[in-house]
Amino acid sequence: MRPENRALSITPEALAFLGRMGAAYLPAPTLFTLWKVWLQEPDRARSHVERLHAQDGGTFQLSLP
Repeated sequence: MRPENRALSITPEALAFLGRMGAAYLPAPTLFTLWKVWLQEPDRARSHVERLHAQDGGTFQLSLP
């Protein structure tokens, strides 16, 4: 099954709990996309990782054009 057709691997309650703790959640498809960006544009990927570490919990979303 394609990643975009899969259900979330985390329940909404668990995601809310992680957000309250200040922990970021990085879904596998997002991690794979970040890896692909790193292969082509390491500086751009680095800025995404820095934004991930600066985030105050919740699901991390890539902002790709």
